[in-house]
Amino acid sequence: MKIILALNSFKGSCSSLNANLALKSGLSLNRSIKELKVFPLCDGGDGSIEVLHYHLGIPKVKVHTHDALGAPLYSTYLFDKKKARAYIELANASGMARLQSKPDILHANTSGTGKVIMHAIRRGANKIILMVGGSATNDAGIGILHELGIKFLDKKNKEFKPIPSNLKYIHSIDDRGIQHLKNIHFEVWTDVKNPFDGNEGAVAVYSKQKGADQNEQVKLEEGMIHFRKLIYRKYHIKLNLIEGTGAAGGVGGGLVPLIGARIKHGTIEIFKLTGFKEIIKAYDMIFTGEGSLDIQSGYGKLVQGVIKEAKKNKVPVIGVCGSKNLDASQVKKIGFDSVFSIVPGPKSLAESMEKAEEFIFSLGVNLGGMIDALMNK
Repeated sequence: MKIILALNSFKGSCSSLNANLALKSGLSLNRSIKELKVFPLCDGGDGSIEVLHYHLGIPKVKVHTHDALGAPLYSTYLFDKKKARAYIELANASGMARLQSKPDILHANTSGTGKVIMHAIRRGANKIILMVGGSATNDAGIGILHELGIKFLDKKNKEFKPIPSNLKYIHSIDDRGIQHLKNIHFEVWTDVKNPFDGNEGAVAVYSKQKGADQNEQVKLEEGMIHFRKLIYRKYHIKLNLIEGTGAAGGVGGGLVPLIGARIKHGTIEIFKLTGFKEIIKAYDMIFTGEGSLDIQSGYGKLVQGVIKEAKKNKVPVIGVCGSKNLDASQVKKIGFDSVFSIVPGPKSLAESMEKAEEFIFSLGVNLGGMIDALMNK
């Protein structure tokens, strides 16, 4: 029996690499498994830089920047000098996990990530790959764009601070200061297909989990609608017709028209980079999962990408998660052969998150024992 371990991170608990190593430690205590390959995966959110560094060995670059509310911190990105390419994780500077104070969605912006992008450009990058999961912002990317040289102006041509509460007051956009970007190619990697605004847009679907109350959601949506209309008037681009412009608080919606960014499916690109599609063919079983598995896990997410490739090669897929919100029919519908929660009985959320690696190890021991029993009947 040869098994490949391809868990995503358990957000707020443990990284993809640590989750897979914990599962390997438990499974490896059992004699029927001939090979256990750790293959950490990411969805563009927290920990994506660590995963790509593990697979590609591209050097990390440390840069001083700030979080979504301006508190100073250090962020890291990967810089492939040979290809003049930088891999940047938005959450590493502008993510919920990096906030050093209480969330404030009307003032949180992506300028900290913009500083990281500029650092990479000054270092010689001519291609910027921005992975956008896990953001703490809903600023339509104007924080990033401001750092790149774009000005957002009121009716008197006075520059606005690039924060979400100012989106609805922007009268014009001055994009004359981005000549230095003429030969820079930008890609936004996301598995999210949400439009820019509306019932399925950035505010409606994601702002609540970033701390927005109902009043703040109304203000944010007003800003997004105004910005969308402004973009159409100036660039004749209809943001809501472009899949993924609602990702990460509308980052794609700002970067596509203003700097010519292309939105790409993150899982597909990560599979290409890591060679996942070819490697999986050599294994008899795959374990995948993340902190929570529910019916949404079957729609465009990393886990669904893993299942799709596994089924092509007739490789059974075992799901591992913290919170299992699936009945038996949903497990099959998504494509899992079986799904197991790591939590051993009633536990508080805090304890489950704190002890995630310990619980993953214990589940590995139990699953390994079951495999042993079946293989040695």
